Amino acid sequence: MTDSDSGTPAPLILGAVAGAPDTVPGGVTILVTSAPGPYPDIAAQPDEEGRFVLTTVGPGDYTILAVTADGRRAESTVHVADSSVEATIRLP
Repeated sequence: MTDSDSGTPAPLILGAVAGAPDTVPGGVTILVTSAPGPYPDIAAQPDEEGRFVLTTVGPGDYTILAVTADGRRAESTVHVADSSVEATIRLP
């Protein structure tokens, strides 16, 4: 995605999933449940180390939800400014 005003790439959310040792990162789905503007209905899957990348629609607050295959859920709110930001979601 790009910032429609400037044509520059929008900031990214560079995330990681952390949790109990029995959590398999590949069994986690990451969703954006709230964004500062219209956001496409997409999901991310963390890699084998639990890392994921989400594009943004620009600066603002984003609520990110992690859901495991067994139903565990964790949510985090991330503030994105003018550059990419790191975020960690801790599963129960």
